[in-house]
Amino acid sequence: MVPWKRITEYLEDGALSPGQEILDWINESPENHKLFEEIIDIWRLTGEIPVPFTPDKSQAWEKLSSSIYKTPYRKLLRWSYRVAAILLAIALGFALHTLIGFLKPVQTVEVISPMGQKSCVVLPDGSKVTLNGGTNLKYPARFENRELNMELSGEAFFEVAGNSSREFIVNLSVMSINVTGTEFNVKSYIDDSEIEVALKEGSITLLRGQKNMATLKPNEAASYNRINGTLDIQIKDIDIITAWKNDELVFDNTPFSEVAKYLERYYGVNVKLDPALGNAHNFTFKVKTESLREILKLLNLITPINYTIEGKNVAINAPK
Repeated sequence: MVPWKRITEYLEDGALSPGQEILDWINESPENHKLFEEIIDIWRLTGEIPVPFTPDKSQAWEKLSSSIYKTPYRKLLRWSYRVAAILLAIALGFALHTLIGFLKPVQTVEVISPMGQKSCVVLPDGSKVTLNGGTNLKYPARFENRELNMELSGEAFFEVAGNSSREFIVNLSVMSINVTGTEFNVKSYIDDSEIEVALKEGSITLLRGQKNMATLKPNEAASYNRINGTLDIQIKDIDIITAWKNDELVFDNTPFSEVAKYLERYYGVNVKLDPALGNAHNFTFKVKTESLREILKLLNLITPINYTIEGKNVAINAPK
């Protein structure tokens, strides 16, 4: 029997330990353990405990039986039918209520981080997700099971809670990432030709449908080409890849066309780049929290360019 009273006291009092009675009940069966986790999830999301009403059928029949020798047969038969009908109605009502709750679609939370801004999301289990500019993250408002499916478009850094018993699956446009307690960075903008996944700690598996593409180790970074389907894995400095979290711009032999995209996302502007400059020069430098105008001045020092800034529109051209 579920110790609802003890569970309510434990959650409302904010005790550090559930207490021996609750622990004994949890250890009785895997079903009890799962139910307790679901109760905790609902408490975190709503502040309420989903105590179901379960009719005590045995007690009702016991009362009926106790009057068997005190009631005439026909009257007893009529009352038996009535009690049975009431119990059946209660049981069916409870079953219907449970079924409706089970079939009710789970609400999806959508977080949008605009261009030029960063956002931070803390999931109910304590996991933290930092979103770069121009990023969209979708995840379920409540956890139905031990698997948490998310959808990501853009760039994000995931810090999965160390005590999380749930399996994370991050779905991208053409692939997915199976996560088991870790820290990793994902860059998957829809207008980029490549998806980049870099692992800082833990373990992640890259999947294409049901196919296991690769399992990354710490300090490994994978680049998946959307066009030809090739996957390249290299050892890289993860701190450089995640420098954007600390308001740093880091370019390592990066083509001008990619630099222009980064400026759009980082500063929330529209950059029109002269096609002649797209692959004409690669940049390698690191700066922290500079204005857009200062970055353009720095680019001009490295390679001569002409640029104009009009509101949210930036034009970069080759010198004439």
